[in-house]
Amino acid sequence: MRFQPQTFSSERHLIATVPITAVCHGETYSAAECDAIRANFGFPEIRLSSSFSIMSPLFTNNSCSPFSVKEAPCTLGNHVSYTTIEFAAEYNICLVIRNTGHDYNGKSTGTGSLAIWVRELSDIELIAKYESAVYTGRAIKVGVGVLVKDVYAFADKHEGIAVGGNCPTISLAGGFMYGMTADQGKLITATTTENKDLVVRTLIASLPAMVDNGLHVIWTLPPVTGVGVSQTTINKLFDPTLNTLKQICPQYRYESYSFSSYDSYQKLKIPGPNVSDTIIGGRMIPRSVVEENIDSFITTIRSNIESNFIIVGITQDVSAHSSKSVSLNPYWREALVNIAMGTFYYYEDYETNLKNQDVITKELIPKLAALAADGAAYMNEAHFQQPD
Repeated sequence: MRFQPQTFSSERHLIATVPITAVCHGETYSAAECDAIRANFGFPEIRLSSSFSIMSPLFTNNSCSPFSVKEAPCTLGNHVSYTTIEFAAEYNICLVIRNTGHDYNGKSTGTGSLAIWVRELSDIELIAKYESAVYTGRAIKVGVGVLVKDVYAFADKHEGIAVGGNCPTISLAGGFMYGMTADQGKLITATTTENKDLVVRTLIASLPAMVDNGLHVIWTLPPVTGVGVSQTTINKLFDPTLNTLKQICPQYRYESYSFSSYDSYQKLKIPGPNVSDTIIGGRMIPRSVVEENIDSFITTIRSNIESNFIIVGITQDVSAHSSKSVSLNPYWREALVNIAMGTFYYYEDYETNLKNQDVITKELIPKLAALAADGAAYMNEAHFQQPD
């Protein structure tokens, strides 16, 4: 049956897609509005009120780009055609669920598809006494459109802690909850002026002890956080790295803070990564690689960096949580580090973006995969061309 939009009644709230970048093309061109789009295109906030705009531009197939000439046609490309909050199964149309469009792999869009836009389902409620077979106590009930930053603020207001993602523009209810993110507690920011292997080796060798003591460590980007971990303990865990750093780089910056609430921590305004300006791939590295094969691990990291790709390691201990209470891919319990690698998206050179994707697929991911047989990748930060 061929779908026609007029088949839907007005009560079904069908929203036709008009790209937010349409102001950069054709009869709808507006120089001022287009300049504003270009200036903010790399940030997720510009898409939060859109029912269809995805944050990862690679999956738009370069359609209706604000960086192309205004005479270029503005087509939908891979964007959904219509958005609806109700769907009749009898039409047999491809359906996608989308909230803010925060996704590295384009899962919230599809050519010619319908989308259920859940962003406005944003109710949040405190349940004073929740009871289940595995938990009794206070809980938060959230709509699927509620963003993690709003949940954290709500929990903080009610003297509680919520666990979710570290990017503020993702949905809590729509995500894969595994309890790996520390959202309140102590903060460490550590940077080096030179990325020497000696310092890298010392830091990586210290990671098992850090996560064993409750830290969530992100390198090469700050912060390091530890809920309920004393500032003294965190400083001691960084002593080996800092002592090594002093030997080769006497001038460095190391800061640690203690926060009594999420709100006070949030005021530090630590910048986070943007989905919109990144081409990404990833691989999970088991603890055994760091403890038994650290030289090969460091060599692989350096090789990828020398290929002009950025490496970020997200380090945590998921095995500390009972498998009966946490729904999680079992490989997370072996993993110490989730490596996310990537490079910047070139808005005016789409072909270079495709070439960089191939470098990740054919060269960089295989090097990481070779470190551990039968490995795995975290789906939300994986490479969409990853063969396994």
